[in-house]
Amino acid sequence: PVWISRGSLQLWFPDPSPDGELLAACSRGDQRHVYIMRTDGSELRDLTNDNFRNDGWPRWSPDGKQIAFTSRRTGDYELWVINRDGGGLRQLTESKGGHYSPWSPDGRTIAYSTHVPKNDCVIIEADKPWSEQKLSYLSSLTDASVSFEGWAFSHDGKRLAGIRHLPNRSEE
Repeated sequence: PVWISRGSLQLWFPDPSPDGELLAACSRGDQRHVYIMRTDGSELRDLTNDNFRNDGWPRWSPDGKQIAFTSRRTGDYELWVINRDGGGLRQLTESKGGHYSPWSPDGRTIAYSTHVPKNDCVIIEADKPWSEQKLSYLSSLTDASVSFEGWAFSHDGKRLAGIRHLPNRSEE
């Protein structure tokens, strides 16, 4: 292992770009922003350099042109997308609690988790506005007290790996 970040900025949830040239990550602390940098640590750029706080969990689109992330810009956690150059910022969800955002391998859909009413996993189309979405909920787990958050699609896009939340607030 080698250090790639420099200085006192703490970055977490790194996600490598599909071409392996860049990393997207979010900062820690009072002002959480989404950053990208080269995998050698150079050319660090703040993509969400504004007055909003709590931007996090960045995920690259399969074509490497966009990054989905979670933000509280509207007061609730929602999914947003931004171009890799920092332009084209747009809100994807209006779901009061949307977070995590793995893209399907073809880039057409994004799975996200919502806290309302529980951690349901929902799949939406990446290019449609919220008003045109037809939400696709994953099948419920056999135990209704357990919920699932998706984290990564399989390479064929048919399966979703993630975290199972247990009633005692632990995870598997």
